[in-house]
Amino acid sequence: MAKKRIDKRGTREPITKIKFLVEGITEKFYFKELLKFKGYSVHLDIDNIGGGGYFAFTREISKNKSLYDIVIVIADLDRAVIHFGEKEKLIELISLLEKLNIKNNIFLTYKNIETWQIATLPYKTNDLTLELGYSGKSKGKEDIFQRLKDKGAKFEIGEKKFKLENLFYLKQELEKGKFKEENISKNQSNLIYFFEYLRNILKIEIKN
Repeated sequence: MAKKRIDKRGTREPITKIKFLVEGITEKFYFKELLKFKGYSVHLDIDNIGGGGYFAFTREISKNKSLYDIVIVIADLDRAVIHFGEKEKLIELISLLEKLNIKNNIFLTYKNIETWQIATLPYKTNDLTLELGYSGKSKGKEDIFQRLKDKGAKFEIGEKKFKLENLFYLKQELEKGKFKEENISKNQSNLIYFFEYLRNILKIEIKN
């Protein structure tokens, strides 16, 4: 549960513990550096589940639900389209998140995190690996956020390239999210309101 901290008036206030769960090491490196760059300095705890589909998130959250206050999941949406039974497992994961804490949320991108990363660039490219100068695949690269930044990538650029009306799952406020299942394979990312949501639940300033 939340620990306490002393504010400027000497009053003890709870420190909200957020657990960020992502699919793989690429996302862990990317979001860890992104959150630092944005000035997010509250309890930063981010882990990857090492693949395994949406049930791997459900299993992790169920096992450790007493260890943190809020859970933010960041995942690819293509698995729900491609693999049989995964859409149902995704909906079960979302139901668990909402049941445990209405502040929990999930951020989904179709097809995958590379779709989002490409969208943050100020120009078009179809090959992220080549664009960032990697000799192999861009997955698992510890410096991926810095390489994107060096190419002029900005989170705010990506925010303008996806539409709310294309989302499969929409949850901007502290209430149950809304599904539009007909949107599941549309080009989309609800990362467009990622930092807005963090500001709302933490009541802190995150720089643009």
